[in-house]
Amino acid sequence: MSIAIRTSIKDNIGPDLKKKLAAAKNLRPVLEAAGMQLVSITKRSFNDASLRVQTWPVKRDGTAATLKRKGALWQSIRIVTQSNTSVTIGSDRRYAAIHQMGGVIKPVTAKALKFFAGGKWWTCKQVTIPARPFFPFIGTQMAPFAREKVRKTMELKLTAMMGSK
Repeated sequence: MSIAIRTSIKDNIGPDLKKKLAAAKNLRPVLEAAGMQLVSITKRSFNDASLRVQTWPVKRDGTAATLKRKGALWQSIRIVTQSNTSVTIGSDRRYAAIHQMGGVIKPVTAKALKFFAGGKWWTCKQVTIPARPFFPFIGTQMAPFAREKVRKTMELKLTAMMGSK
């Protein structure tokens, strides 16, 4: 399972930054900086609830959800692809999408799911996983606080690049 969320920041930036972007000969470092800012926000959201686009539901046993049992999901957040015109952040963990968007898990080859949780074995026909979004997106739109941080990061990188010439 994989998810792709595409968003453009061009419509959400001021005329000053638009001019700088148009004048830049190489946007790759700017996009890399923007991607790293999103990776940072995403990783920090695992521990900082103020960086989440919605409150995470508690686990079945009433304890707070962390999504960090072994840390594999958290560690997997990174820039996946990058070019002169785009940057993609993501995770290669198969279960990332179900945690981000929520959904229902049904058995594929068996009649039921069997798993160990909360100190006992469970057998179910299906399991509903609530959304616990960690990427700073609401649907396909970047959350306003993340958009502002990315805008500032891009502006700083462009200023540094143009000032070094």
